[in-house]
Amino acid sequence: MTTRIVQISDNHLSSRHGYSRNNWEATVAHIGAVNPELVISTGDMVIDDPDEADTRAFARERFDRLPCPWLVVPGNHDVGDGPPTPWQDQPVTTERVEAFVDTWGMDRFVHDIDGWRLVGINGLLLGSGLDDLEADQDTWLEDTLAGADGRRIALFAHKPFFINTPDEPDTIMNVPGAARSRALAQLDRHGVELIATGHLHDARVRHAGSATHVWCPTSAFLLMDHDTDPFGGIPQVGLIEYDFDPHGVSWRTRTPTGVAEFSLTDVGRQHGAVRFAPEVPW
Repeated sequence: MTTRIVQISDNHLSSRHGYSRNNWEATVAHIGAVNPELVISTGDMVIDDPDEADTRAFARERFDRLPCPWLVVPGNHDVGDGPPTPWQDQPVTTERVEAFVDTWGMDRFVHDIDGWRLVGINGLLLGSGLDDLEADQDTWLEDTLAGADGRRIALFAHKPFFINTPDEPDTIMNVPGAARSRALAQLDRHGVELIATGHLHDARVRHAGSATHVWCPTSAFLLMDHDTDPFGGIPQVGLIEYDFDPHGVSWRTRTPTGVAEFSLTDVGRQHGAVRFAPEVPW
């Protein structure tokens, strides 16, 4: 049996800064037409500030209107960023993770379908310095992977583990090096076949170890003002449709009808962050 799963990412929802409204509504319409068993968002549900409780609540309300079940993991704009240089000097903290879980009911998940185990993690905990939270997730992840009981495994997280090579320097675009090496070794040891991430608003596929690394584009807006970028991906507003069956998985990137590909680079540069820009009501 084939199971259709849709991945969305970097949704950047806000009632006050509703730049993503039209693209979100086009995305929701596409999801309704595809009718997947499940939608998975790989983070950045809110526009760009993890401490805006009303924005978290607004984003949750949008998800509750999706026409099918959904699961989420947090992005750096949801719980704060990891080292070495957290965005807007807002590092991931216990309080921000707890606020996310209070709103969304989870910051990790496991979901079994025919022949597969789908696992989501809070990738911002990796190398975060929040030793108790990271250790708890590490134990949970090891138990979850070990308990797959012969199912193939796909992992969902926000940040790519690496941009070009597993031994590259740390940036705010990848998982910190020591935690990256440890996690990739763990995933490879359990034969994880698919690692699906977001964060860069790009579409790209790479292979390393046992896994294919798939980047999901954004459902909101582009980071870059040009057709290609230094990350080696294709800047794109869209989503990914996966077809899982016991023998493997296939995927395709889709651009929903009616989306507009635009960048907020100039807005961010002018105001320091989108949250400080003039309001654009949803």
